[in-house]
Amino acid sequence: MWRAAPNERGRMVRTQAEAVQAQQIREVNIRQRRAEGGSRFNIRYKPAVPGEAITPEAVMRALEQYVDFSSLPGSSSVQDK
Repeated sequence: MWRAAPNERGRMVRTQAEAVQAQQIREVNIRQRRAEGGSRFNIRYKPAVPGEAITPEAVMRALEQYVDFSSLPGSSSVQDK
């Protein structure tokens, strides 16, 4: 049976530790990019976008299930419908 020499074992342990550290750094970078990137929403209308849907209030109504607009000025109009 083959056994790694002490130097080789140390190198393998170091390589594995470096791989784990690199993965942790990647995960932190991904979380940071997501936090900085914001959210994106696609609002779809069939067959076309009605004219009354192209206002900030209409967009807020379309997204109110997903976004809390309560701290924004004018948000009461969304809640009043």
